[in-house]
Amino acid sequence: MTKIRLLLISVCLVIVNTSLYAKSRFEFTTKEKTYVVGDIHGAYDALVTSMKNMKVVDDNLDWSAGKSHFVSLGDMLDRGPDSRKVMDLFIKLQAQAKKAGGQFHVVLGNHEVMNLKGDLRYVSKAEYQAFEADETEKYREEKYKQFLDVYQVKDSKSIRAQFDEAFPPGYFAYVD
Repeated sequence: MTKIRLLLISVCLVIVNTSLYAKSRFEFTTKEKTYVVGDIHGAYDALVTSMKNMKVVDDNLDWSAGKSHFVSLGDMLDRGPDSRKVMDLFIKLQAQAKKAGGQFHVVLGNHEVMNLKGDLRYVSKAEYQAFEADETEKYREEKYKQFLDVYQVKDSKSIRAQFDEAFPPGYFAYVD
């Protein structure tokens, strides 16, 4: 029997709740195989290749690891173009793993925490573009009007260009 402990030691992340419930969320015992990945940073194609090679997913990207455990140690986001695909795949696989008797654990890394706190300095334009279809023109215009109000500036081509540079298409859907 293998005992797996997921320890989070980070300057950025402090776990306040030290109750037994919190401890049980980060500790498990299993006889099953356990697969661990980390620092994916939006590298979806490389992740999928690895998961197929490990036989965690099949050719349709469905869970094929039975009662095994899969652990993502965080940093799914930022730097790479396909963070959304990684998150969507993980959400799908969490449900499929549970249904098959396995487990799919996702630990937040510092990049997920940074995103949650609004620190988006490592988000690539390609990551925003992945959310562009979810951001209506009407919603984007509402955000632009709010921008004008907050900064107390009048609409102009120059101001609009600054807005579009600071908040590329897909930005607001990404944040939402």
